Amino acid sequence: MYKSIISIVLGVLLFAASTHAQESYAPRQGQIQATLVLGNSPFNDGAVNLSAPAAISYGSSAPIMDAGSDVTNILRFSGSNDASNIVGAELKYFVTDQIAVSFLGAGTYSLTPGKDFEQGVPASGIPNNGNFDASYNTRLVGSVGADYYFSTSLERVQPYAGARFTMQYASITAEATMDAATALGSTPTIDYGQRTGQILGWSPALIAGIDYVVAPGMLVGLEITPVSYYHSKVSLYAAHGLTPATGVAKEWLFLSQPKLKIGFRF
Repeated sequence: MYKSIISIVLGVLLFAASTHAQESYAPRQGQIQATLVLGNSPFNDGAVNLSAPAAISYGSSAPIMDAGSDVTNILRFSGSNDASNIVGAELKYFVTDQIAVSFLGAGTYSLTPGKDFEQGVPASGIPNNGNFDASYNTRLVGSVGADYYFSTSLERVQPYAGARFTMQYASITAEATMDAATALGSTPTIDYGQRTGQILGWSPALIAGIDYVVAPGMLVGLEITPVSYYHSKVSLYAAHGLTPATGVAKEWLFLSQPKLKIGFRF
């Protein structure tokens, strides 16, 4: 569906380019540029797969918190990274004819209701119906930056380079349901309310791109990140009030995160 939308938008832009003419296409001080960004997400998708910790289980010894073996939901920072993946919306404001400040934001929230275990009737051929936890997923990203636009002999072609600073947050919260052990009277898994996994990360990056003005006020562009650094802290909470299990992921990326941009300048 996204590819069809992109094709329609590009068709409109090309049609507009064939029916309009303008002497100057260069950006001007005071203009605002609104852009739909597609492609590789600015979310760090390297070492930050996130899952809620499993419920605390009791055996013959001390209770054990398993950090992920009994988890049905895994949160990644990014999904598809092709040209049909909508990354977010970007706004630029041109402080001068060649310098622009930018902001990009995106976020998602999803809820998966849980279901209790249901015992079947083996003699009648009715199987047991397994349970799964409820989960709540949140992902937020915000990026601020500045770009410098280079002058060229072709006003429609507008290369630029700049810097970005990105903050990102993600969480997954799981709530236990009745499992088979509890329903059938065996030793149950003990769950003390909600279990949560969280990631808080930040990233400085250098970017380079090029815009092509296809019609007055309308443009398409390509952008890439020559170098970026990600620092992400992961925290797992087995229950409210407990000290979290924590870890830090660090990653350098080079010539990464290609993006397709479709925008309007006014």
